Amino acid sequence: MTLIERYIDAVADRLPEKLQSDVKLELRSNILDMLPDDPSEEDIRQVLESMGDPAELALQYSPTKRYLIGPAVYDRYIEVLKLVLGIVAVTFTVLISLDWMFDDAGAYNAAESIASYIAGTVGGVIEGLLQAALWVTIIFVVLERKNVLGGPTFTKAKPWRIENLPSQSLSKRSKISKSGTIIGICAAIFFTFLLLTRPEVISVISSNPSGRTVTPLFNTEHLSVYSIFILVAGLFALLLSIWKLVLERWTFPLAVGNTLFNLLICALITVMVNDEALWNVSLQSTFNEIFAKAGSDDLITWSNNSGYAFILVVVVISVWDSVDGFLRSRGSRR
Repeated sequence: MTLIERYIDAVADRLPEKLQSDVKLELRSNILDMLPDDPSEEDIRQVLESMGDPAELALQYSPTKRYLIGPAVYDRYIEVLKLVLGIVAVTFTVLISLDWMFDDAGAYNAAESIASYIAGTVGGVIEGLLQAALWVTIIFVVLERKNVLGGPTFTKAKPWRIENLPSQSLSKRSKISKSGTIIGICAAIFFTFLLLTRPEVISVISSNPSGRTVTPLFNTEHLSVYSIFILVAGLFALLLSIWKLVLERWTFPLAVGNTLFNLLICALITVMVNDEALWNVSLQSTFNEIFAKAGSDDLITWSNNSGYAFILVVVVISVWDSVDGFLRSRGSRR
């Protein structure tokens, strides 16, 4: 692919698909008109650099002007916003449904129970959608202002150069799987909202002669101490996922951000697992009923070992993911 084609693609990729073919034809014609009959590579470089940053040139072809989210990334913003809102709607519906199933339905008649479920679902979904739209917008504004989405800078320190064009060919290893990123968004949204809004759903269910017993895993009052940290971790995960969706390839700054996120998750999980006040005091008696043949000391030992094993697994996965991000980022700098 020649420098001219790379430059044209860098402009067209920032425009709506319906405009790309016409813009490519016009740009190619304008560039050729500015070149001598037998242009050298230096002639081409001078012409392309005189035309400026492809991201800024794309603004001139944009049919409408946006201000909070720049035109260079607006279409990606709408795409990601629709994706996140869909995930949030499904997530809240599932969480509220689970909460309703575990609730004591005997206190209501069927009509009241169904009406309560519908009202709670609609209200919860609307609240979740508003929060999601707010945070996605804030994340895009921050990423665009920091010039990590490939758009024009708001405070440009250096003139645009040919070397700023995207690499002609990226290694397959540096490319980011879109499906994997979407799964990551689903997981981040689900677990963040689960821990912040419906932690009682995470329960141990046991049966006994008197009926079914539902024992929440967490002491929900003490879990609220970690709410801000859980929210920060969830937003950090969403920020990284949006960054990945827009770039579609690993870069060194993205790998650094991914490592910082993994450090945050390891630290948060380590502290939470070792916080005895976080766990429901009724869990031991529930486990004693389930595993009646095992002694309480054995259960405590097993519980502690399981916690340490979980932390070890999280640390190993985080280290591997961080190192893999840096290795993949090397392919986009060649």
